[in-house]
Amino acid sequence: MITAKQLQQALAHISELIVAAEPRLTEIDTVIGDGDHGTGMKRGFSAVYELLRENTFSTVPELFYAVGMELLKKMGGASGVLFGSFFISGSKVRFLNDEEISLSEMALMLQSGVDSIMKRGKAQLGDKTLLDALIPAANAFKDSVTQGCSKKECFEKAYNASIKGAQDTIAMKPKKGRAKNFQSDAIGYPDPGAISVTYIFTGFKNIMSKE
Repeated sequence: MITAKQLQQALAHISELIVAAEPRLTEIDTVIGDGDHGTGMKRGFSAVYELLRENTFSTVPELFYAVGMELLKKMGGASGVLFGSFFISGSKVRFLNDEEISLSEMALMLQSGVDSIMKRGKAQLGDKTLLDALIPAANAFKDSVTQGCSKKECFEKAYNASIKGAQDTIAMKPKKGRAKNFQSDAIGYPDPGAISVTYIFTGFKNIMSKE
């Protein structure tokens, strides 16, 4: 089982990782985007870190809704909408116990986030977006749960899938977002949104692997 407390610790750690990654995200987005992805992610997750530092959330839905709304309000731009909707949609999954969730319920939460982003962003796998890291990670997590993997193994496999998915975007021509204006010139660079997703799963893996 995964408790709300563990998820709050993981999200705080994720926030730290993304804030520290701002220079890398900005560098990539300056080449194949409008250069504001890194600063937007830093702004949004800095706010999330403060939110989590000042508040304790006893239920998973409450936690994910608060995080999603904070990103929606503070991050701005398309990334704010997409990453915010990821967590907000996850808060709407029906859990048997809101204070701690099963691995199967976590898999449902991840899939709900994927579905929300696909609906809002009108993107799919192979478009060189954050979905190219998120979809493989969510699928790997779900498959690991089905295979009876431990919590540690599930999050490690999701992390590995996110890394591979982000790396795969290097060879892709963008079909969505600002990057699509660069066409073939964007080949050779990873999608910054996909890289951001890897930090999310890095944070989950680091915290959930401690037990």
